[in-house]
Amino acid sequence: MAEFEPGTVTATTRSLPKTELAIMPHPSKKEPKRKAANPSRVIPPQTQAELWGRAAGRCQFPTCNKVVYLSESTSETVNVADKAHIEPFASKGPRGDGQPRSGRIHDCDNLMLLCKGCHKTIDDPSTSGRYPEYRLREWKKDHEHRVRRVTGIKPSRKSNVVLYRGRIGAITSEQQHPLAVDAMFEEGWFPQGDRPIELKMVSEFEDSTPEFWTTEAEHLRRRFNREIKPLIEEDRLLHFSVFALANQPLLVLLGSLFTDQVPAEVYQPHRNPHQWAWPATSGSIDYQIRRPENYLDTAVLVVSLSATIARGRIADAVPAPHSVWEIAIPAPSPHFLTSKVQLAEFGKVIRKVVDDIRLSCPTAGQILVFPAMPAACAVEMGRVRLPKSDRPWRFFDQNNTHNRFIEALTIS
Repeated sequence: MAEFEPGTVTATTRSLPKTELAIMPHPSKKEPKRKAANPSRVIPPQTQAELWGRAAGRCQFPTCNKVVYLSESTSETVNVADKAHIEPFASKGPRGDGQPRSGRIHDCDNLMLLCKGCHKTIDDPSTSGRYPEYRLREWKKDHEHRVRRVTGIKPSRKSNVVLYRGRIGAITSEQQHPLAVDAMFEEGWFPQGDRPIELKMVSEFEDSTPEFWTTEAEHLRRRFNREIKPLIEEDRLLHFSVFALANQPLLVLLGSLFTDQVPAEVYQPHRNPHQWAWPATSGSIDYQIRRPENYLDTAVLVVSLSATIARGRIADAVPAPHSVWEIAIPAPSPHFLTSKVQLAEFGKVIRKVVDDIRLSCPTAGQILVFPAMPAACAVEMGRVRLPKSDRPWRFFDQNNTHNRFIEALTIS
């Protein structure tokens, strides 16, 4: 063997076979770029099996829960399921943002098992805005969690939509209903049927006249007894979602017709943006109860939440002497109510004050009420009323025509 001297480098070369030379690129030519192959629409069998198992063979749209391996008509075994993409397969498809699809487009976490009708619903261009990715993922997660707990139990999340509106400008019930449904989605409720129960005003009288209050109160009672009361009597598990915007005494009357014995969610209209859904965050509310120094036969309840009601305005409507209870907040505002918790707390405060008046003024035959509060608070005030034990509530309403409080209606 040849010996190498230190510090020297010896290189050897060999001749390449013709086959190796043939496949080596020429130094002056660049290798052409390869186009990425489009992913197949075929979902791997293992992923399909996982999806069916996690969904328990049921449609994952919350209020559907339909078995998707049987015919509804004949109960024969048949596949009526679609494997719907949450993040769309096509970048410009439903919920698409035009960006390239992710490499995990066919992962089970990106798929929902849906019946064909619900698949069409979430992907339809006219309704797709209601079904963003985050909402579908929450529904999928909730369904699969429920399956793990008790397979096949359908959740009771249907609710009857009730719209009660006064003269609220150009906003129509056709515009209110979609906003109401959006708010229900945020709370995990879904409309019972495709049409709301409407209790809109019909009176041609102005609210500055006694005829207005008599007509509207009677109309509201009559419509409630015809449209809602039969539903309550037929089904104890029935639920209602109430969206009301009208004169405050009428809103209290509406709440008193429901009572707190009927399961219901009461919603508050919000501005900027205009919506019924509760804002994502909210602070606590310090409701203050101010009691009178002396207890007399005439009991007055003032609710100063959306505005402050001066005592002089009460004296203009009710002759002295009288005892005044007041519910107030540090900074009254029409927009202070921002959560269901605050609304529930208000209901407890109202109940506490009404009981206090009953015990403190046993000879007072009624309570005179001067309200300045958000719409949802007015409905909630009516709901906490106890029809068999509470004295009549006689309402006064601020009227711009008279520029003072006028007598409106009595709930007895």
